[in-house]
Amino acid sequence: MGAWGYGIYENDSAVDIAEGFQDYLEEGKSVETALRRICEDYSDCKSEEYVLALVELQIRYGIVVDLPLFDEAKKMCTDEEAMQDWDEPEERREELNKLLKKMQIFTPSVKRESSIYVLPINLHAYRRQGELPKVVGVVMFKPSGNFEERMCYKVEYHSDGFVDYIPMSGVEIGNYKLITQEQCDKELLKEITNDNL
Repeated sequence: MGAWGYGIYENDSAVDIAEGFQDYLEEGKSVETALRRICEDYSDCKSEEYVLALVELQIRYGIVVDLPLFDEAKKMCTDEEAMQDWDEPEERREELNKLLKKMQIFTPSVKRESSIYVLPINLHAYRRQGELPKVVGVVMFKPSGNFEERMCYKVEYHSDGFVDYIPMSGVEIGNYKLITQEQCDKELLKEITNDNL
């Protein structure tokens, strides 16, 4: 990586992402499609400079196309050990804190045609009969009790508008799975069929 500063876009990799995104817009792609394409283009690139740039773009335009990247970015923004690799760790920390603050106040829009749902996998994970919650945002949330504030998927149940918060770490450890509208329909159909057996 060639870096000339401490900002998110002050390195060659992030500039490549920004330019690739702009190229898609100039081709006539919508912002959402351009975001989706650029995230797909760099889906195998998990290093800090790529992940942070992809998350910043999604925040800037208020549209999430790759939710798990936000959890990765949060960890990177708080990784003190990695910051020590920089000539001026304080300068880098200041830039990462700016992005972290944006993530904390960010409530993205999730368009109906690209709906994402949460499927509980673990038996102890809470689940409503006949309905799966739809992801409507990514927010910082502090659960009641002696828990730390954490990055969560904000989800909503269509039937009554009930809102809940599911920690991104729950997806990481396998308690939950993010699924598409089509997969959601199949899961609910399977549930109804099993109930009738």
